[in-house]
Amino acid sequence: MSETFVGLYKDFDTARKVVEDLASAGFDRSSISLVASDDITRYSENSQNRIGGADGDVEAPEGAGFGAVIGTLVGLGFAVIPGVGPIIAGGTLGAAILSAGVGAVAGAATGGIAAGLINLGIPESDAAYYSEGIRRGGALVGITVYKTWEDQVRKIMNHHHPLDLDQQTAQESNWSSGYDAATPAHNRAVGAVATPTAERTEVRSYSNPPSFETYAPGYRSHYEAVYTHTGHPYDYYLPAYRYGFDLGASNYYRDYRWEEIEPEARRRWEERRPNTWDKVKDAVRNAWDSVLD
Repeated sequence: MSETFVGLYKDFDTARKVVEDLASAGFDRSSISLVASDDITRYSENSQNRIGGADGDVEAPEGAGFGAVIGTLVGLGFAVIPGVGPIIAGGTLGAAILSAGVGAVAGAATGGIAAGLINLGIPESDAAYYSEGIRRGGALVGITVYKTWEDQVRKIMNHHHPLDLDQQTAQESNWSSGYDAATPAHNRAVGAVATPTAERTEVRSYSNPPSFETYAPGYRSHYEAVYTHTGHPYDYYLPAYRYGFDLGASNYYRDYRWEEIEPEARRRWEERRPNTWDKVKDAVRNAWDSVLD
């Protein structure tokens, strides 16, 4: 079982060192994520070739002190997040935040950064605090590895003194409700760095959301039992199974019953595939149920 380990650091330079130490320890760069305010890194100003193509990926890093390892993170990109400002982001966490439309579901309430993190299974309260930390000039580092590597990952990440979210919010009253776009980040500072202790770690771990592939054999069995008589192949219903899986795996719908979300699910489905819901709704429902069981 793999988990994602996340730490919030007081500034980009500290986070850069964490990423470099993780890479030097042999961890695959594709497993490492970084999200930081570009108001702090100034990478978009210091790089002559910062935007590479229509997808917005950042090309060869040229910002002073930016770091060669940071420049090679998977999917490194630049974006402006409402309420947060310009950010750079790479890796799995970065991709979720930079994805088109990531703020459409929860952006108005929690900010685009928090919305992306929530979609990856990070609790809303933690995601909101991470978003506020980044808005204030902090930087987020994450790494997804098998749990057997936990001790080594925590040792490297704790060596650079990640912030303790509980202590941070206790010290600063305007952090008590997490992300707050209305609060000016005038000093771009995340506060004092907590001292790590053996009893308490500031690196938090999150179990990764279930994968579609884990449930796919069950979806094929459902197709064979319910849909083979229609003459449509399994691939015809595959998008419906995937859609139902995504609904069931989403934190946004976890506390709802199917009857409560079906009207919205139908509307969203038929926006792209008009007049097909009744043909595939059993597949969507089956996938939804499978994740929640």
